[in-house]
Amino acid sequence: PITAACLETSMELRWRAACHVLVAVLLLTCTSCAARKKSSKQVLSGPKSLLYGPALNGRIVTPARYFYVQAVDEQGTNYTSSAGDGAFRADVTAYTAGRASPLKTVVDDRGDGTYQFMFFYNFQPDKITIQVFAKGGQRVGKGEHTIKSPENGQCTCPAEDPDDFAHHYQCRKTETQIDLDFEKFPKITRDMVDTMLKKLNDNDACFVHVVIKNGKIYGRAHGRFQGFKEYLDEMLLSLARRVVLPDVEFLFNMGD
Repeated sequence: PITAACLETSMELRWRAACHVLVAVLLLTCTSCAARKKSSKQVLSGPKSLLYGPALNGRIVTPARYFYVQAVDEQGTNYTSSAGDGAFRADVTAYTAGRASPLKTVVDDRGDGTYQFMFFYNFQPDKITIQVFAKGGQRVGKGEHTIKSPENGQCTCPAEDPDDFAHHYQCRKTETQIDLDFEKFPKITRDMVDTMLKKLNDNDACFVHVVIKNGKIYGRAHGRFQGFKEYLDEMLLSLARRVVLPDVEFLFNMGD
């Protein structure tokens, strides 16, 4: 006769068998997912990655020349996060009277799949060549870019339309961080500026009171330490040579 103990033993064996099957299915599923995940990993492609930015246009003049690289994988899909340290390197060379001068480049991984490259020079070259390589030596884009007779930064030829200037210099239409910063100040009044001016003076802060009127730049330094004011002056004067600045007044905190 079948006793209760036998039934309990039979049920226990069935439950154990079912659990073993379930565990096996889960292991197979996890292995399959891992394999798919591994196979879907993006593989960087140098030829498909994109090279763009103001430095590729010799008519665009900025204190630091810069361009961007958009990382693209072998499937033609843009990276939306970092492609890793050392994903790209750039060789930038200036030529003057036949003499080649390699220029130092600085690269910034922006964390969104794009990389910004900057380079500097303080002389007037006959031409500049730019070559970008992906990790492994693949050339990025269509190959070497040559900028003939790039303009220097001393031309005083401001654009009259700020929108045309922004388009020509490939500026973004919006800057997220700036928009977020100004959300705290839906309206800026004369009283707010005067209040902040008094507060900064009371705290012996180092700042510059700037007024731009009819294209002329006026700045009054406050505080004991003004060693960085020259950089603000250079930035504003450089900008004024490129675009007609609107009439504006602001405080520039040298301590930030």
